[in-house]
Amino acid sequence: MKKIITIVAVVLVSIILVGMYKFNNLASKESYSVDRDKNLCDEDGNRYKNIEEAKKAGLKEFQVGATFCPEYKMDPSWDMNKDGINDCYESNSCSKNIDYMSPRDEPKT
Repeated sequence: MKKIITIVAVVLVSIILVGMYKFNNLASKESYSVDRDKNLCDEDGNRYKNIEEAKKAGLKEFQVGATFCPEYKMDPSWDMNKDGINDCYESNSCSKNIDYMSPRDEPKT
């Protein structure tokens, strides 16, 4: 029984060490990317190929992200109260089937 527990422990520790190596060492190399084809943008919409390019431009990691890119921004028509948060959250009516980047269809009266 001790042998089985020892083997399982060694396998788990090995998996953890390999994961740490991959994300701590390989991810920092320019030729390796965890998010290989991810475009990054700053809050002004400027695009960067990777985080290293953004850092060279003088930005910190928290200042860039894919969600800053214009194609990921919510259309202003979904924020009628202008608080920066989609109004669907207030009414608990958000849906994965709605494209919030496109203008909201106005209700027909």
